[in-house]
Amino acid sequence: MGLHGAALQKVTDVARESERPAIVAGDFNDVSWSGTMHQLTRAGELHNVSLGRGLFNTFNARSRLARRPLDHFFVSTPFQVVALKRRPAVGADHFPLYIELALPDEPTSP
Repeated sequence: MGLHGAALQKVTDVARESERPAIVAGDFNDVSWSGTMHQLTRAGELHNVSLGRGLFNTFNARSRLARRPLDHFFVSTPFQVVALKRRPAVGADHFPLYIELALPDEPTSP
Protein backbone atom coordinates (compact mmCIF):
# COMPACT_ATOMS: atom_id res chain seq x y z
CA MET A 1 0.00 0.00 0.00
CA GLY A 2 1.46 3.35 -1.06
CA LEU A 3 1.52 6.55 0.96
CA HIS A 4 -1.80 7.70 -0.53
CA GLY A 5 -3.41 4.36 0.32
CA ALA A 6 -1.99 4.40 3.86
CA ALA A 7 -3.37 7.90 4.47
CA LEU A 8 -6.81 6.88 3.20
CA GLN A 9 -6.73 3.79 5.42
CA LYS A 10 -6.09 6.03 8.42
CA VAL A 11 -9.05 8.23 7.46
CA THR A 12 -11.25 5.12 7.11
CA ASP A 13 -10.13 3.86 10.52
CA VAL A 14 -10.87 7.20 12.21
CA ALA A 15 -14.36 7.34 10.63
CA ARG A 16 -15.10 3.75 11.70
CA GLU A 17 -13.98 4.38 15.30
CA SER A 18 -15.85 7.65 15.68
CA GLU A 19 -19.13 7.70 17.56
CA ARG A 20 -20.22 10.71 15.51
CA PRO A 21 -21.19 10.96 11.83
CA ALA A 22 -18.25 11.77 9.55
CA ILE A 23 -17.71 13.83 6.41
CA VAL A 24 -14.56 13.34 4.35
CA ALA A 25 -14.20 15.83 1.51
CA GLY A 26 -11.62 17.35 -0.75
CA ASP A 27 -9.41 17.18 -3.80
CA PHE A 28 -8.25 13.56 -3.81
CA ASN A 29 -6.42 13.86 -7.16
CA ASP A 30 -8.08 10.57 -8.09
CA VAL A 31 -11.24 9.49 -9.87
CA SER A 32 -14.08 7.89 -7.93
CA TRP A 33 -13.77 4.53 -9.71
CA SER A 34 -10.13 3.97 -8.72
CA GLY A 35 -9.04 1.35 -6.22
CA THR A 36 -7.83 3.94 -3.74
CA MET A 37 -11.20 5.70 -3.71
CA HIS A 38 -12.96 2.36 -3.21
CA GLN A 39 -10.73 1.88 -0.18
CA LEU A 40 -12.72 4.59 1.61
CA THR A 41 -16.00 2.78 1.01
CA ARG A 42 -15.00 -0.91 1.29
CA ALA A 43 -15.58 -1.18 5.02
CA GLY A 44 -19.06 0.29 4.56
CA GLU A 45 -18.43 3.12 6.99
CA LEU A 46 -18.24 5.85 4.32
CA HIS A 47 -20.39 6.36 1.24
CA ASN A 48 -19.44 8.20 -1.95
CA VAL A 49 -22.27 10.72 -2.36
CA SER A 50 -21.83 11.02 -6.13
CA LEU A 51 -22.72 7.37 -6.81
CA GLY A 52 -26.02 7.26 -8.65
CA ARG A 53 -26.02 11.03 -9.15
CA GLY A 54 -23.80 11.33 -12.24
CA LEU A 55 -20.27 12.52 -12.90
CA PHE A 56 -19.13 15.73 -11.29
CA ASN A 57 -16.08 16.67 -13.36
CA THR A 58 -14.44 19.25 -11.14
CA PHE A 59 -10.99 19.46 -12.75
CA ASN A 60 -9.85 21.07 -15.11
CA ALA A 61 -12.12 24.12 -15.10
CA ARG A 62 -9.81 25.77 -17.64
CA SER A 63 -10.25 23.05 -20.26
CA ARG A 64 -13.40 21.84 -21.98
CA LEU A 65 -11.80 18.58 -23.12
CA ALA A 66 -9.70 17.29 -20.21
CA ARG A 67 -12.05 17.15 -17.23
CA ARG A 68 -12.03 14.59 -14.44
CA PRO A 69 -13.99 14.07 -11.20
CA LEU A 70 -11.16 14.62 -8.68
CA ASP A 71 -13.05 16.29 -5.83
CA HIS A 72 -15.23 14.06 -3.67
CA PHE A 73 -17.51 13.90 -0.66
CA PHE A 74 -17.75 10.77 1.45
CA VAL A 75 -20.18 10.59 4.36
CA SER A 76 -21.10 8.11 7.04
CA THR A 77 -24.54 7.03 8.10
CA PRO A 78 -26.96 8.66 8.93
CA PHE A 79 -26.16 11.61 6.61
CA GLN A 80 -28.62 12.04 3.76
CA VAL A 81 -27.80 14.00 0.61
CA VAL A 82 -30.29 16.77 -0.08
CA ALA A 83 -28.38 18.36 -3.00
CA LEU A 84 -25.09 17.89 -4.83
CA LYS A 85 -24.15 20.32 -7.60
CA ARG A 86 -21.11 21.43 -9.51
CA ARG A 87 -21.07 25.20 -9.42
CA PRO A 88 -19.82 27.59 -12.12
CA ALA A 89 -16.10 28.30 -12.48
CA VAL A 90 -14.67 30.86 -10.08
CA GLY A 91 -11.21 31.36 -11.61
CA ALA A 92 -9.52 28.36 -10.00
CA ASP A 93 -8.47 25.19 -11.84
CA HIS A 94 -11.25 23.24 -10.06
CA PHE A 95 -14.98 23.85 -10.20
CA PRO A 96 -16.52 24.22 -6.75
CA LEU A 97 -18.87 21.52 -5.53
CA TYR A 98 -21.91 22.30 -3.42
CA ILE A 99 -23.39 19.73 -1.10
CA GLU A 100 -26.33 19.99 1.23
CA LEU A 101 -26.64 17.23 3.82
CA ALA A 102 -29.31 16.39 6.37
CA LEU A 103 -29.16 14.45 9.60
CA PRO A 104 -32.40 12.78 10.60
CA ASP A 105 -33.80 13.80 13.95
CA GLU A 106 -32.60 11.60 16.75
CA PRO A 107 -35.33 10.12 18.87
CA THR A 108 -35.66 11.84 22.21
CA SER A 109 -35.41 9.88 25.44
CA PRO A 110 -38.67 9.57 27.42
